[in-house]
Amino acid sequence: MQKKKRIVDKAVIRPARREDTEELMAMLHEMDSGDYLQETWPVWMKEKENVQIVALVGGRIAGCIHGRISAGEDAWAQGVRVSSDLRRRGIATQLIISLEEELRGNGAKNVFAVISRFNRASLATIAGLNWKIIFPVNRRRLKSVVSECTIDTEGKISNGSSDEISEINKLMCMKGVPASRRAAAFFKRVYFSVTEDFLSASQSSGLLRTNTLPRAFAVLDADPYENEEFWVIALAGAVKGLLSIFESMKAEAGRKGFDIIVDSPRDPEVQALLDHLGFMPSGINEQFMVVKKQLIF
Repeated sequence: MQKKKRIVDKAVIRPARREDTEELMAMLHEMDSGDYLQETWPVWMKEKENVQIVALVGGRIAGCIHGRISAGEDAWAQGVRVSSDLRRRGIATQLIISLEEELRGNGAKNVFAVISRFNRASLATIAGLNWKIIFPVNRRRLKSVVSECTIDTEGKISNGSSDEISEINKLMCMKGVPASRRAAAFFKRVYFSVTEDFLSASQSSGLLRTNTLPRAFAVLDADPYENEEFWVIALAGAVKGLLSIFESMKAEAGRKGFDIIVDSPRDPEVQALLDHLGFMPSGINEQFMVVKKQLIF
């Protein structure tokens, strides 16, 4: 049987205008009445540093995408949407390429995004544009309980020292661990390259937890403290060292009545450790891929 030829529309790609918003909101609502873009897009339009792009086919809004510089020379992309009746015609690809060009022109050397593990269409699209999966994530939660766990006496829990920052940075880069912060997004995080400056700031704020023997570390997000939770945004190292860190954190969370949320690599040993500690399994919307493209070689 002859394979059906894919239709490709040459959409008009241009910067979004405020007068596009009403038509774009109608398109988003028709596709998914609960789409978070209906709240965030008008907010993004007010911020000059954001890059908002739309696609038009036959004079009507057919799609959109959002991006911005997120940290240093790293950029962030999210919110790719294409009208339901115009999908599989290359419009998403045109939007992504256009955003890449804009971000590169704004000085970005890398661009990051997050895609559901189960979104095969989006993963195929970005693979065709030379984006790479750098970090599969399982987000898991431990409900607040009073912990009686003790710290392994062979380990040493600390907030880290300046001498350790360079070594930890090398470990994170080797494992492909990105840094992140809270944001208005379906997966609630914006990811960017880890740097020694980021680690130093985390150490100064008491958010970098390390175990010296065996070597392991974890970084906490500052913001969720207000929401009565510890959010582990990065971790790496020996599983036994991670066990010491998490047992200490679990005891502290129990005293404070905090939950613990961890964005963990989909490593079997790490997942077995979280199972052992009582973390809940990841739901469908808590399994995703951090993807990245190098814009300047």
